[in-house]
Parts: sequence; C-alpha cells; structure tokens
Amino acid sequence: PSQDVNSLNGLIYSRDYKTLLAVPKQIKGDPNYNRLQLSNNCLAISQYAFNSGTIDNVVESNIEVLVGPNVLEITDYSLAWTNIRSINFPIIEKIGEFAFYQSNIYSLYLPSSLTSVGFQFVVECLDLEYIYLGINFDCSLDLRGAEKINPINLGIQFYKLKPAAKLGERTINVQQIVYESIPQADLDYAYSINWEILPE
Repeated sequence: PSQDVNSLNGLIYSRDYKTLLAVPKQIKGDPNYNRLQLSNNCLAISQYAFNSGTIDNVVESNIEVLVGPNVLEITDYSLAWTNIRSINFPIIEKIGEFAFYQSNIYSLYLPSSLTSVGFQFVVECLDLEYIYLGINFDCSLDLRGAEKINPINLGIQFYKLKPAAKLGERTINVQQIVYESIPQADLDYAYSINWEILPE
C-alpha cells in the first residue's frame, strides 16, 4: 500500500505503467496461446518481476510467449528461471546481464534497435535453439552458455549484420560446440564485414 503502483490485468506496474514490477504466481496467460500481453505503456521489465532473485521463488505459470510492443529494456535476471519460450519485443534496446538465466527460452528475436546486451544473458538456456536478428543488426552478443543454438540458422543470421568500421569492433561469442558447426562460408562472410565470431 505504501508503494506508488498500479495493477492492470493482474500485473503490477509502476504508477505510470512504464515498468512491470511484479507478476503474481497464479497468473495465467491467454489460454489459447499461453501468451501474456503487457501494457502498451510498459517500457521496462524490472529485475524481480518474475522472481524474487532465486529459483525457489520463480513465477511458475503456463506463460510461454511474452508480448510487449513498446518494451525497451529487460533488466538483469528479470526473465531468469521462467517457462517463457519466446518474447516479442520489436523495439527493445537493452537486455541486462543473465536476463534469461536458466529459462526455457527456445527462440529469440533480437531487432536492430538493440544497442546493449549484458554479460551471458542466455547462460544455461538449455532449450535455446534459434536466434533471429533484425536487418542491419549492430550490437555485440554474448551467447555463451547456450549450447543448443542451431549453428546453421545462426550462420544465416550473419548476413543481416551491419558491417563494422574495423575488425574487433563487433563480436559474437558462442560455445565451442556451436562454433564448430557454423558453415565456414558464413564465418568468412562475418569476418569480411569486420565482425568476429569467437568460440568459448
């Protein structure tokens, strides 16, 4: 009661609805699509919206798809340990460290609006297979810790990268096992536009 908050469709937001603060444990997504729609005013997901900082206090729900047409930022650990399989944030600009840590994320669309991605934001995402990039994508990525990323699909995404001014200015870090199966032609293309694809 002492906090300046608002509720919409069972979700707790800041008073102006710009930040998602909390998702009740009993929340249900759209029964037909297991989808949860955020307020159109929602610009950010706070660090503890879906959890209390540990796996023991995560929101266990049927939500598999999270939709937020105007979300600009996912903060550190905010979607960690969730059942969410995909997100639809078409204009997102910033993703925090460990944002999807140990989540069930399966596919991830990263639009060209993205400017900042935190350290190991998909670490221990054991279901993550598909990364999709927006045209002229221009943000370094740390994909370490996601060992099941489809290397063929990832290689195709390199053709959407915006050429960098100099070698080393932009990098994509991937697990060694993923790197070894990326087609050489795709790696060569990335290198030709000054992107470094680095195995870890």
